[in-house]
Amino acid sequence: MTSVYRARAVQEPQIQFDHIFCVDRGGSEAYEDLENTDMRLVGREILADYINFSAKHSKYSELRITSLPELPSKVSSVEIGRVIYEFHSPNASIIRRELAELDVNSVDEIWTPSDWCSELVESLKPQDNQVAIKTVPNQVDTRYFNRKGQRASLSRPEGAIPVSWIGRLENNQKNYLDFLLTIRKLPKQYYGLMLYSFENDPDRVQKFLGDAAAFGVLDRIELYSDVPQPAVSDIHRAVRDAGGVFYSTSLSESFGYAVLEAALCGCRVVSFDVGPLRQHPVTGVTFIDVGDIRGAVSAILEVSKSNTVVEK
Repeated sequence: MTSVYRARAVQEPQIQFDHIFCVDRGGSEAYEDLENTDMRLVGREILADYINFSAKHSKYSELRITSLPELPSKVSSVEIGRVIYEFHSPNASIIRRELAELDVNSVDEIWTPSDWCSELVESLKPQDNQVAIKTVPNQVDTRYFNRKGQRASLSRPEGAIPVSWIGRLENNQKNYLDFLLTIRKLPKQYYGLMLYSFENDPDRVQKFLGDAAAFGVLDRIELYSDVPQPAVSDIHRAVRDAGGVFYSTSLSESFGYAVLEAALCGCRVVSFDVGPLRQHPVTGVTFIDVGDIRGAVSAILEVSKSNTVVEK
């Protein structure tokens, strides 16, 4: 969600955005360079009171809420122009639960980031819920994610081929286990370049390291933590120029930022075919069935053979 909120502020510099979070997992630094953004951390138990107080002293045109279905009924719509509830999860059970808790009389619109996600929410919405669902695509910061920017310096020697991955170190959605299994089955010159973020639980990192060791690929994995957006784009271009591939093993997506951003940097992509990924107007993406490790290995080998340097 950090990328979603940041990109909106970048696209509309004339608008002031006040971002209020209940938990800080390290994403606050993403807003430090934006003059039209104020990031605040407020406890969930006092969040409604804080918003109601702030609304009386600021003229907010919209209140956009994510992952807090109980909140719309607790805020004063008198002081706020519109109340919008956003779904960004591709998980049907999460959407169903939030819809059950959401007071539709307190919401003006429901937003999702893709037509695919809108259709999913519509299919799960109770029949008596008449709130309009609107697709508002996420924005990509093309100042960074483009073919012509700088590239990072990779630590592996010339001839090593990077296979990059982005996500949290979990297997409910981002599914690092299939990534590790794919690296194990690739030739030795291929290595995993994994960018992970918002991990404040050392046990999760330790579990990942144990899994990588169990798969026999710990020495073929490089980990990068909480990489800022400009550096992520530099890495995409470096992977591209090294003949590498961005590989998405995500089991579900409501939009698919990582796949789109990598493709916009000219990096070839191999991805599980989930959610709305095929709807993005980009080239250089090879889709495979979810869990098809043999197909992933074949696609990565084929793509890396044909990968060329483009528009440095």
